[in-house]
Amino acid sequence: MRKSALRREPRLPMKHSTRPAATQRRLVAALAGVVIGSGPGVGLCQTGGESTVVAPAAQIGALAEQDQPAGMQPRTDGGAGLPGRALLQLRPRYSYVDQSSKAEPARAVNMRMLLGYQTAPIGDFAFAAQLVDVSWLEPKRASNTPGDFLSEYPLVGDPDKSDVNLLYADYLGVGDLRIRLGRQMIKLDNERFVGSADVRQMPQVFDAISARYTGIPDTEINAVQAWHVRTYFGNRFQTRTTLLNARVLSGFGLSAGVYGYFQDQPQINNGTGLADNSNRILGARLEGNTPAANGLSWYYTAEAAQQRPYAGGDQRIRASYQRLALGPSWRGYSTQLNYERLGSNQGLYGFQTPLSYNNFQGWAYSFFTTPAVGVRDLNASLGAVFGRLDLKLKHHRFKADFGGAALGTEWDFALAYRINESMSIAAVFGQFRSEPASVRPTGPRAAFGQMPAPSADRYYLSLQYDY
Repeated sequence: MRKSALRREPRLPMKHSTRPAATQRRLVAALAGVVIGSGPGVGLCQTGGESTVVAPAAQIGALAEQDQPAGMQPRTDGGAGLPGRALLQLRPRYSYVDQSSKAEPARAVNMRMLLGYQTAPIGDFAFAAQLVDVSWLEPKRASNTPGDFLSEYPLVGDPDKSDVNLLYADYLGVGDLRIRLGRQMIKLDNERFVGSADVRQMPQVFDAISARYTGIPDTEINAVQAWHVRTYFGNRFQTRTTLLNARVLSGFGLSAGVYGYFQDQPQINNGTGLADNSNRILGARLEGNTPAANGLSWYYTAEAAQQRPYAGGDQRIRASYQRLALGPSWRGYSTQLNYERLGSNQGLYGFQTPLSYNNFQGWAYSFFTTPAVGVRDLNASLGAVFGRLDLKLKHHRFKADFGGAALGTEWDFALAYRINESMSIAAVFGQFRSEPASVRPTGPRAAFGQMPAPSADRYYLSLQYDY
């Protein structure tokens, strides 16, 4: 008999996975699917980000490099005589999830493989292609399907599948304008609203045309039109999404940006219960670091956004978003106080972020879907870097935006260690405790964004190799 500190609900019927692990056949089929036009999406830009919310399993406290697809390292190996970059990454991971509303804990071991190549410019063009395979080791003791409330296991959510991860062409023939067409990752600002969710084994990618212009000093302008999105769960949605984002960097380390995201997409991963989730988000953000004095600098950010229905979306989609953060860093040590509000429309709808992965409300992922009452998250973090070792500790207190009820608390801890230039290891722990314990949910829908969320412990251990 397994012992656990979490309260258990009655055992539910067990579901067994029958998915084959024919990795080679899946990779060939995925590539063929894209060649004939049946597959999903690949890379735009990432700019800026807060060290407290960077996906810890990738590398804690490190900002992803702009325009670097996962698994890409600078190379000049050459392919058919063309210098370029190999796109290779291996990432085995062990996941453990213990959730109070499930009869059994989830235990999962899987491997992510990224394999591809990006050419150097060939005249005015450059090209990239990359395959992704996520393979599970059997027996599979985890739920792997969003919305599978009858499973006796908690959701891990890394799909057991192969697909084309990147397949795009860049046009570079107009000065400081880059145009990209094809399957691409899209990362904007700190990835709060649009990102690749690379902390998961299956990245999120888009079929899109994107443009980035940097011809104005200290300014970056991005525009995207997407028609398909493959999410980190591996499912694929048709969409008509327009993304607009502009940033200006001042000489004092201050970045100011505005954005507008217009998503015509009735069905999304988030379990809102709405028939049409099409929405638009308009917002602005300030972010910066003060100049270092005797090794001491201050990080700060302020952001506000508004979400409304778009293209026939449900009229209950009316909520606002605010974020404030401040914290010093000194010689490898840092701390930060952060307040984030995902508002509520009088308890009818909570602010959603369907094009990002919500590890902002803690690494136990208890608020993957914002509950209809919204979430107010007050959290504090401590970070330290000791050579190749990176540590992060965070504490969250969650309250409902509508009504003010306590939703729970969470402790998060993560460490990352770079073994060498190609290999790193990361461990992540999140412990969420629902409040009050007497009203924890029961029954098959006691998960996936329902309020209050069940208590949960999550552990991840990843080894990552980049060629």
